[in-house]
Amino acid sequence: MKIFISQASGRSCTFAKEVYTWLESAPLGLTPWAAFNKNDLPVGADDYGRILEAAHSADFCLSIIADESDLSSPWINFESGLFYLKKDNPVFTFLCGDINHSKLKQRNHPLANVYAAYANEDSLLNLISAINRKIEVGKKSEDALDRFIKSHATKKLISSYQQIFSDRNNLLNDAKNGLTD
Repeated sequence: MKIFISQASGRSCTFAKEVYTWLESAPLGLTPWAAFNKNDLPVGADDYGRILEAAHSADFCLSIIADESDLSSPWINFESGLFYLKKDNPVFTFLCGDINHSKLKQRNHPLANVYAAYANEDSLLNLISAINRKIEVGKKSEDALDRFIKSHATKKLISSYQQIFSDRNNLLNDAKNGLTD
């Protein structure tokens, strides 16, 4: 099963790389695809054509929203939109930082209508279970999914999330980039 990862730049992309690795290790046999991965989208390739091809052949889309600016990203909206037309609306979001479902609803954003995951064990189990329910062949037991959620791979994902989105880390990055007073 192929899962298309849609993300903007900055923290979304940084975290998307962690999610990519996590999905590869999931017991569902998922094959992630993401534009940041040079094997998926080689430098100099026809970006638009390759993205359309990947979206057409993927079974699911996971849009990673990390910042307010991601909500207006034309690529996230375009890529997620390609999946709205597919059977059973196989679009999921991973909401990060201060982005939550309420913010999506307030902005009347189309992704407010799809399953939203957060970086905690319960939410990640719900995400993997939702994907598992949509798989026609090779579904895993809830016990197998629960073991995966308690695995080192999931703990690493949550730890990476905390590091990427910690306020202290953001202040240090802003200071390095001259963005603080």
